Amino acid sequence: MNPLCCIAPVSINRDRANPLVAKSAIHSQLDSSIRTTVNHNSKLSFSAQVSCGFDKYSSIGSQEIEESKVYSVNGRVSVAGILYKWVNYGKGWRSRWFMLEDRVLSYYKIHGPDKILTSPAGRDKGVRVIGEDSLRYMRKVNWRSISGGGGANNRLSQCRPFGEIHLKVSSVRASKSDDKRLTIFTGTKTLHLHSISRKDRAAWLEALQSAKDLFPRELTSSDFSPSEDVFISTEKLRSRLVQEGVGKTVIKECESIMLSEFSELQNKSKALQHKHVMLLDTLRQLEPKGYDPMTEAVLLWERDQSVPKTRYNLTPFAISLNELTPGLLEKLPPTDSRLRPDQRHLENGEYEMANSEKFRLEQLQRQARKLQERGWQPRWFRKDEDGCYCYKGGYWETRERKNWDEIPDIFGQSADSSSGLVEE
Repeated sequence: MNPLCCIAPVSINRDRANPLVAKSAIHSQLDSSIRTTVNHNSKLSFSAQVSCGFDKYSSIGSQEIEESKVYSVNGRVSVAGILYKWVNYGKGWRSRWFMLEDRVLSYYKIHGPDKILTSPAGRDKGVRVIGEDSLRYMRKVNWRSISGGGGANNRLSQCRPFGEIHLKVSSVRASKSDDKRLTIFTGTKTLHLHSISRKDRAAWLEALQSAKDLFPRELTSSDFSPSEDVFISTEKLRSRLVQEGVGKTVIKECESIMLSEFSELQNKSKALQHKHVMLLDTLRQLEPKGYDPMTEAVLLWERDQSVPKTRYNLTPFAISLNELTPGLLEKLPPTDSRLRPDQRHLENGEYEMANSEKFRLEQLQRQARKLQERGWQPRWFRKDEDGCYCYKGGYWETRERKNWDEIPDIFGQSADSSSGLVEE
């Protein structure tokens, strides 16, 4: 199709640069919905909470998404979003859905046969979603609630994480060379993660550090038995020795020897416990020296060098795509890019005429953009909630009938006539 017939009124780059485009309203509504539905009596899944928010709220700024922090009912932060994880199999970055909850970082596959099918956040807790791509993915994916249909085993397997990282024995490092990368060390393995933007990485680092701050700096008594509560009794030894007729002096010496041996054993246990704590603390601080996962990457494909001395840097293959083959002309609408007059002049070697026609068509394109900004709608496409144009039908039927009477000849219009059309 010709780009002149369905030019977006606002360019993609400009949409991304402007935080107050249509997407911001949607994201702000989502943030308001999530913060409103943090109720432990609620039975809605996470995806259901999101969908409810789009219908109820529409007037909150998009900046609140970055500033909002939603906590679960027990006061622990819950964070979710998309991060790219380096995988050794295939040597590349793969997108994963990460979920930080109860100080455990879990990740799920979102593509392939093992992708997650039920919402991991579909529990009665609030979740903060990081990243616009994560919000967009949540809106597009059809997550079912865990309480939905299907067998119990099937539902559990669909929501089972592909991996878990306990932050209690892990350390998080931000890369100094790449402002979008971070690394998590667990002592036994290393996870290299890549965020979509610097802001997303900063949000993830803040959430991970907040979760780690909930732990004490050293291992607590729940991990090791408290040595100060150990009490050694010699009552059974005393009774046995009395039955054997041993004197009191010998009994006291035996008790003293036993207590001394147990005390030495207890001191060695304390030393081992201290070494264990120091070892775990050292492992959390370790960082691979001179290791870069990209050095093990396998080249899958690369772009060939551009053909020198070609007009507009077009390759012979790209130029051949504009060729009108026999029987093709009658099937093309008058807005098809292969009918551009500058392309025809370029193929014939008429470079001056090609430049002149190219300049004229660029003027028409700018005027068409002004027309679209005033409310013009394309014939075969409609604009969705994300600002993208989706095909709504009708083109292939018109092409089958070969009836292009209602389609204007945009390449044949002059700049003056198009200007008059815009003024109307």
